[in-house]
Amino acid sequence: MLSFNTIIMIVACACYFALSACGGHGVGVSTMSAPPQLQTKSIDHVRIGLGDGADVVTTAAGLSQGFVEGNPLLSGAGAATPIVGLAGKFLMKKLLVATGFTPAQANVAVETGGWIGGCANFMTVAMKAQPAAALAVGVACGVIARHQLMKAARGE
Repeated sequence: MLSFNTIIMIVACACYFALSACGGHGVGVSTMSAPPQLQTKSIDHVRIGLGDGADVVTTAAGLSQGFVEGNPLLSGAGAATPIVGLAGKFLMKKLLVATGFTPAQANVAVETGGWIGGCANFMTVAMKAQPAAALAVGVACGVIARHQLMKAARGE
């Protein structure tokens, strides 16, 4: 059986691919081109954003309350999981840029996943929500966050 955090990761990836295919940014095939603000390719423009922080802080809160990290890539890090996760998010952004994404696209993609995880973690830890409800709220947060992050990246 898949763990809750593994399900969140799978849904986050699926949402990103689905949304990017519809929105013309990211991985999806599109005839639209990215606005000039999204076209810079410098790796130096990736950053740790609020969604990344939300995921890390809620993960730390969960671990402190006895919850167990479900991400197999992070589960062995123990108490250092939030720090390792934050470094991993930054590395993912750098790798996305190195493989052809713009920094804005990398920031939006990874940070959207952070908002999904952060909101789902919050619902699980603070609100004691069942996994399906927490996941639904996490996905809703991710959709809203992606929309807002794309607007900000375009300078709207």
